[in-house]
Formats: sequence, structure tokens, C-alpha cells
Amino acid sequence: MSFWSIFRGSGLWRLLKRVSLLRSGYYLAIELRETWREAHNSDIEAIEGDFKGTIDPWNYETSSMERERFTKQTELLDAVRGDRVFTSGLEIGCAEGLYTEVIAARCKTLQVLDFSPTALERTQRRREWPDAVRFDTFDVRNDRIPGTYDLIVIAGVLEYFSRPSTFYKVRANLCAALRSGGIMLLETTRVNPVVEDAWWSRFLIRGKWINSFVSEGPGLTLISSASTEDYVISIFRKSS
Repeated sequence: MSFWSIFRGSGLWRLLKRVSLLRSGYYLAIELRETWREAHNSDIEAIEGDFKGTIDPWNYETSSMERERFTKQTELLDAVRGDRVFTSGLEIGCAEGLYTEVIAARCKTLQVLDFSPTALERTQRRREWPDAVRFDTFDVRNDRIPGTYDLIVIAGVLEYFSRPSTFYKVRANLCAALRSGGIMLLETTRVNPVVEDAWWSRFLIRGKWINSFVSEGPGLTLISSASTEDYVISIFRKSS
């Protein structure tokens, strides 16, 4: 049994749950640990393990919350684009391709990038994709986004990062790859309210603060959004 499992069963943990300041400090220690771990470990083994351990590890196909999220993303995107078909689209983080199908129907060409070779393989096997849809492994933290696009979709990805320096690099990468007048759809999963409401959360960039941080990227304007207790969706346009 891990230290954290033992600790959560202790009397001290029960005290922390009653005392907000101590509870905030406890979660801050956890988040600082995650920040340290990202600096010293690769996530590829963990992510590959999720995909290899089960089909649809995040229940995108079966979860009513995920179906609602996908529907809301699509509603926001369609309201912004109108009858427009995007010339060149980019999806970062395809999972198993459920939302890739939605994006591909709205783009003349689509570049699909994912950290996980298993995710890409499953997405490619999902259906017979047209030649205009391309797939490549990619790490948005370290690799420069190839080309520029008038649509970028990055959903369920940034919440896996912990280091503020990583967020700065990723934001710069995304902004550089979005064409003038282009649209970016960003979705992130919300975290424990204790974390999101803590004074330090916006500085470590957690939960809803991820979307707020990205909104400050050069040339970006927030034009549409939706938020629930589970997720935050933001639509940005890059100034001409």
C-alpha cells in the first residue's frame, strides 16, 4: 500500500478535510510533486499503458458526460464557423478517433497528432480515412507544430501537464501554428474544487486556469465558451 493510501486513512487526513487552509496546503504539496515528476519522468509509458490496458480508457464511447461534451464542442464550433469549411485543420490528441471524425467532416485537410502510437493506430483503424487526413506521433511539449492551420482542436490534453514552463512553451507553439483569422478550440477537464479555488492554482495553471492562461496568448481573442463542473470549452480567434 502506498504512502498516500495510508495517509488518506489516517486521523491527520480527516483533520485536513475539516480545515481548509491545511487542506489547500496538502493539495499544493501534491501539485508540486506532480510538477517535479513531469520534470524528471516521461509520460509515454503511462499513456501507452492506459491504451494498451483497455479499449476506450476514458469512456468516450459510453460516457453520457463525454457525449454531452462532444456535442457542446461541436455546437460552439459550428456556431463560429457557420457554413465555412476549414482549409487546413489540426487535431492534437485524438484518443481513439471519435471526435476526429467530427473535425474531418469540417476540414478540407486534417493533420492528426498524438503522443501515443497506440491511440494513432486505433484512430487509423476506426474507419477508411480519405487521403486528406494524415496521422503522426507528436509531443506538443517538445516538438514544433508542423505547418500552420486555420483550425486547431486540442481537447483533453493540457490538463496532463504540470510545469508552468511547459504551459508557456505549448501556448507559444499553438499560437505560432494558428493562422491569422484562424480558430482554436480548447477543452480541459476541471480538477478538484479545492485546487481550482486555491490562490495558488492560477500560478501553477490547473483546471479552469488552463483556459484562462491560453486566452492570454499573443493575438488570441476568446469568442465563445462553455463551462460545467466537469469541463471548460473555449473558442479563440487569432487576430488578422
